[in-house]
Amino acid sequence: MLYTGSLNIVISQTAIGVYPELRYCKKRNATGSGSCAFYSSQIQMDNIFGEFKDQIYSVIIEDGVEVIYARTFYESRNLKYIKFPFSLKEIGADAFLGCERLVSLNLPKGLEEIGEGAFGLCNSLTRVQIPEGVKSIAARTFSGCKNLVSVQLPNGMKSICEDAFLHCQSLSTLFIPG
Repeated sequence: MLYTGSLNIVISQTAIGVYPELRYCKKRNATGSGSCAFYSSQIQMDNIFGEFKDQIYSVIIEDGVEVIYARTFYESRNLKYIKFPFSLKEIGADAFLGCERLVSLNLPKGLEEIGEGAFGLCNSLTRVQIPEGVKSIAARTFSGCKNLVSVQLPNGMKSICEDAFLHCQSLSTLFIPG
């Protein structure tokens, strides 16, 4: 049976395995919209949503998760909302690349690292505020975010890598505290 509803994903820190819970949710919610809860202390996936990735509209990552690994939500084109936990320290490379409908980012204050291309091609993003703990903007982090208008960098920013804002044609304000 083809799943036709929307998925709202909840991720908590309890470590009992990611893959079995996700399979359970797909079967249980096969006829309509619903939500899935699955558990891991670290989110370490690569496109595990497969054919369901375009049906993800919101993601709530509960406190305790510290790392979102590379390509976790890669090309989840309909993802509009993400709630990051205060415990989050790192977002991996291309983690949200191609999430075209992602409207805003409320990055947690404790965040220290954002990987290459993490939010590339997120065409609906208009404003981003980078938290104090992030000291470098990696290559291609926001490349191709064609509607990104303003970025506020934190005090203590040490570097902005090559092509971090490549093809961000609407970017008119890059606030660098002084």
